[in-house]
Amino acid sequence: MGLKFENREFVRPHTQKVDFAFIVINIAYTKSHLITLEHFYTLILTLFLLNLTVPTLVKWWKPYYKGSKHLSLFGITLSRT
Repeated sequence: MGLKFENREFVRPHTQKVDFAFIVINIAYTKSHLITLEHFYTLILTLFLLNLTVPTLVKWWKPYYKGSKHLSLFGITLSRT
């Protein structure tokens, strides 16, 4: 499953990693019984939050990384100049 982008299939790499991680955690809980139900829910919640925050933070940080915006904190420059 992916997005159409100029007649090409575009799949977000982080989405594939999250799907794979969910499958591995599901197998560890259902078939191998390596983790408890509490561990399962904790890992799934963590994956969900990472899936939301990482792409958002990368998008917000991009202008500072490219140097189109300037960010300094306590006199330390955190962005490219």
